[in-house]
Amino acid sequence: MEYMDVFLPLSEAELVELVPVVCDETDSLNDIELSSKCYHAVGQGFMFYSGNNLEKSKELCKYVKKEFIEECTNAAEFMASGHHSH
Repeated sequence: MEYMDVFLPLSEAELVELVPVVCDETDSLNDIELSSKCYHAVGQGFMFYSGNNLEKSKELCKYVKKEFIEECTNAAEFMASGHHSH
């Protein structure tokens, strides 16, 4: 990933290992809207760290909790479309 080593000193394998738990604290609050926002941010983050590589970001989104894969992917697609804030 183009920028991963500059901003996040993890290999892709290490990142993939952490992705399933990245929003655990938010999930523990049992607030679906808040959890969705966390996974949305994760999708945007994948775009940033991958150098705006949509396919790579969508691939990484497959590692979030199943019920939030679509939210993560939608966020990556949103970033790819040229939008950078809501």
